Amino acid sequence: MNRIAKYLDDEPTPKKKTKKREITQYQSRGWHIPLELVYAMESKEITEEEFILLSRIENLVHYGKGCFASNEWFAIKKGCTVRQVQRIISTLKKRGFIQTRTKNGQRLMKTKWSKEIKDRNDQQG
Repeated sequence: MNRIAKYLDDEPTPKKKTKKREITQYQSRGWHIPLELVYAMESKEITEEEFILLSRIENLVHYGKGCFASNEWFAIKKGCTVRQVQRIISTLKKRGFIQTRTKNGQRLMKTKWSKEIKDRNDQQG
């Protein structure tokens, strides 16, 4: 399994016991990766590490609420240090791929492909 597939693959949640059989529920049944993100990686606009992190953030954005995951969580999932995640996020913010704000003392991230941000940019441009 390549690095991207390994990182994007969610681990199954613990098995639930039912009367008839055991069922394993997965946190995610697949990934939606915007084509613009794939094109950005193919054109070398973003690195593989940035692609992986952006894909994860984009898929954690739920119903326009944004991604509340911590740098520590991303580091565990990616198998790297928190500092590496901080550097990637900082670079992506500077280049306009993600936006962050604080809500109730917690960081909220959205990608430039998130619906709310895309709608706002379409109205301005």
